[in-house]
Amino acid sequence: MRADPALPGPQKIWVMNADGSDQRALSAGLHDEFADPAWSPDNGRIAFTNWLGGGLWLMNADGMRQRRLTRGHDSAPDWSPDGRRIIFCRQGSGSRYSEIYAVNANGSKPVVLTRATLSTSTALKPEPVLTAPTWSPNGKRIAYLVSSGPDQSEIWMMNADGSRKRRLVASANVLTGRPAWSPDGRSIAFASSRTGQSDIYILDITDGRLRNLTRNKAADGMPAWSPDGHRLAFISSRDQGTMDIYVMDIDTRRVTRLTTDAGDDTEPAWASSAP
Repeated sequence: MRADPALPGPQKIWVMNADGSDQRALSAGLHDEFADPAWSPDNGRIAFTNWLGGGLWLMNADGMRQRRLTRGHDSAPDWSPDGRRIIFCRQGSGSRYSEIYAVNANGSKPVVLTRATLSTSTALKPEPVLTAPTWSPNGKRIAYLVSSGPDQSEIWMMNADGSRKRRLVASANVLTGRPAWSPDGRSIAFASSRTGQSDIYILDITDGRLRNLTRNKAADGMPAWSPDGHRLAFISSRDQGTMDIYVMDIDTRRVTRLTTDAGDDTEPAWASSAP
């Protein structure tokens, strides 16, 4: 995603090669307000949130044939590994409250996967917000965020049918941006301010071990694994104050800056065929 510094609000979807070359816009509307781009497994389509048009939309990988997928206060789409379904968040009208849904890739048969309890909401315990769902590589599990207030987000996981919900990371001060599964399904990367600054962590699902990948005084966030599992793309304000996209080699911790735009570049997402 790239925000135009001269036009507060509008955001456009851009693509580039894995080394930062050949940057080009897929959405050309002057007042586009797009977010949450997600590649289909075959790299033929991109699902995204259209804040201006409402709901989730699809477009071809070249930006053509933009068409509506859902109607409602929907956001944060993610494709199932087989490309047949899309999970997303649906917010209740006039409420922070949200649930996680799944829908067929043609927009048919939406089903709710979560049921947060509104009756337990109070001024001291606000209604929960469920966001940022992401499918595991084998399609059997979904990780997501549960937030009950500022700096009170946790990472949860459930089966793909909505059963067996359990908490993975408690009181982690998880920041915006979806939990990112490693390609082997053994780890989840996420951004957290648990130490007072926004850093990127990797959670080992099998033993619960946490690794802190970044220890920069600037804000780091929105990690996304490369298809080979050796690199993480992320956003950071470490060089010029605005957000740019970087890539880290996980083994060597070497960081490469990919974008240098005057506006904020956010929400990196790898195509599955990226070298």
